[in-house]
Amino acid sequence: MLKQAIFATAILGASPASATVFFSENFDSYTPSLNFAAFNPPGQVINGTVDVVANGSFGITCAGGSGNCLDMDGSTGDSGVFTFTLTLGPGSYVLSFDVSGNQRGGTDDWAYVLSGWSAGLSGTVGWSQTNLFSFIGFQPFLAPFVLSNTQTLTFSWSTASNDNVGPILDNVLLVGDVIGVPEPAMLGLFGLGLAGVGLARRRR
Repeated sequence: MLKQAIFATAILGASPASATVFFSENFDSYTPSLNFAAFNPPGQVINGTVDVVANGSFGITCAGGSGNCLDMDGSTGDSGVFTFTLTLGPGSYVLSFDVSGNQRGGTDDWAYVLSGWSAGLSGTVGWSQTNLFSFIGFQPFLAPFVLSNTQTLTFSWSTASNDNVGPILDNVLLVGDVIGVPEPAMLGLFGLGLAGVGLARRRR
């Protein structure tokens, strides 16, 4: 996750200290469970089920070989949709995540990343309808985009497999450098400037 953040901020052209994390989920804070649904908001699962699995369980290896990850095809055989919705202001953003094909000998999976927004966005966010071959290793995806106005965006991950053996999702991260939000250093300088003005008035 740290490596992703460094790559993302490099794309933004902002330092890690100035880039804001708007969404971060590596699934490590949950107790592994089949057909899991109790994600921290704004993350949620809809229209089916997904499994939170621990690295090494069920023959699944999570990104980096540790922690938890998400099997996008839950144990009901009805593939769920992992999604989150956020309202974001004008600025530059990077969506990143790690995904692998199913790791248990299932058929090749078509996986989808969907995102919805109105006008005012430039850049390509994520991928859609991607064939993830069985046993393909984790692939990092970095998707930069720019918003010219405030928008409410929904990002969703799903698969069409519906066979209890799905692609594996891990390390979902959305960072951004919002236009018009002063950095802490700038706020400090602004405060010093106001103090200087106050002292000058007192001397007068």
